[in-house]
Amino acid sequence: MSLKAFKNLDPAYDDPNGVVVGGVIFGGRDPDTLVPPVVESFNWEHGVVTIAASLESERTAAVIGKPGEREFNPMANLDFLSVDLGIYIANYLKFGEGLTKPPKIFGVNYFLRDEQGRFLNSKEDKRVWLQWMERRYIMSLMQ
Repeated sequence: MSLKAFKNLDPAYDDPNGVVVGGVIFGGRDPDTLVPPVVESFNWEHGVVTIAASLESERTAAVIGKPGEREFNPMANLDFLSVDLGIYIANYLKFGEGLTKPPKIFGVNYFLRDEQGRFLNSKEDKRVWLQWMERRYIMSLMQ
């Protein structure tokens, strides 16, 4: 699919200087803990360490192991890392040091389920959470 198909595509999407990234979203499959559907970090470091690097997620068919078993899975991509985890996280922290206005970091948990295994949220809920994140970013520009 072409990027041009998206109605909300930034007009400067092809600018060699890049576009502003207002937020980064990290999430895993965590069906039965008390992790809320969406959280915002206090700052870049808090988001990298407390939200992104601390994720637990159920395995999917895309990784080795039994699907559905929960495991420690930083950034929800542990199986796809090509460098040592410590270096990977240090690179995230170092990247944030060089930014005058780092993107907000959000954690999402779209996979909450009840005792019968039914999802507690719908696709429409996700739209609302994304709008909330977008508004949190816009509010930060006003401060």
